[in-house]
Parts: sequence; structure tokens; C-alpha cells
Amino acid sequence: MVQNLLFTNKSYDTSKQVVKENQIVARHGIGASVTRYVVYRIGQNSNGYIYHLINIETKEFSQTDFPRPLSEKFGIGVYYNDETPEFMDAFEVLLLRSEAEKNANEKRKDRQEKQVQTSSTAVSKSVNADFLIVDYSEKALAVFGDTRPIKDELKALGGRFNPKLTHENTKKAGWIFTKSKECELRNLLTIK
Repeated sequence: MVQNLLFTNKSYDTSKQVVKENQIVARHGIGASVTRYVVYRIGQNSNGYIYHLINIETKEFSQTDFPRPLSEKFGIGVYYNDETPEFMDAFEVLLLRSEAEKNANEKRKDRQEKQVQTSSTAVSKSVNADFLIVDYSEKALAVFGDTRPIKDELKALGGRFNPKLTHENTKKAGWIFTKSKECELRNLLTIK
């Protein structure tokens, strides 16, 4: 497939592989900013090649579909040195990829924890002074409070007691229910 780029009459054939695995490419930004990447994997789709990259400094994943030759640099974009290509040792790339995966997993875990904390604190609903129903996750509600007197009724509604739920960044005992039980829960907790 031939892809036309803005600001140039030059066309690049994205169906041809232009760089190799372990090759260094650089993203040239506004002004003199240059960010270096290594190609750790090359894939294909219906439009041509996809180059999977790792930022050498920040160890973050990225990708591009058509790096261009540095000898024909005309603006912002990802370029490869077509005159004297630079490569990274395969073992170094493997270590860099491992670090990048670890960083990505930590960021994903942090986002998920923040999402759970946000959902469990942002949508708290007090039923009465004794109980609190919390929108705990996408599919679950949690009930906090002194539930010992009505534990049998909560269990009969399908609730599961968990002594280590997290609410407002602290571990608390509570009951977990599916969201479909919210009306029944509210009725039970307001009758108490």
C-alpha cells in the first residue's frame, strides 16, 4: 500500500519492511526534541507493517506504521538512519522489554486500584445511620456497618461476608452483593 504524507510529494510504500528488529529509530518532535526507541517486534496488518517500539529512556511501549529515512527528514515523525543504521544487542532489548512490561503492569495495576478506590468512595450511599451501601465495582455493591444483627438476612439475599474489603483506603469488614440486589438491600437496611 502506498501512503501519501502531508507536506511532501514523496510516497512511502508501507507494505515493505524498512527497519529490522533491534534497530534504533528516533521520534523527532517540535524544535530539537528527539526521543530514541528500539524496535522490539514487527507485525503486519492489512495496511502494511507495524513496528512495535520501546522508549529507551522511559521504557514505555509505542508503535508506528511507517518510519521514514532520516536522509529525507522533513518534519515531525519517526525516522531511521538509512545511511548508518544503529542496532541494540538482542539481550539488551530483551531486558528493556522486560522492564517496559513491568512498568506497564505497574501502571495498569495503579489505574485499576485508583478506579476501584474512586468507585468505592465516589458513590457511597448512606441508607441510615447504621449502614452504608457502596458501589464497590462495576458489578458489585458492598455494605458496611454493624451487620451482626441481620447477618442471616444478608446471607439469605446472596451476600458474602468479607473481612478485608477496601473502603476509603482502609481495610474494613463488609458484605458483597451483585448490583441486582440493590433494591432488596435498601428495603432490608431501612426496615432494620
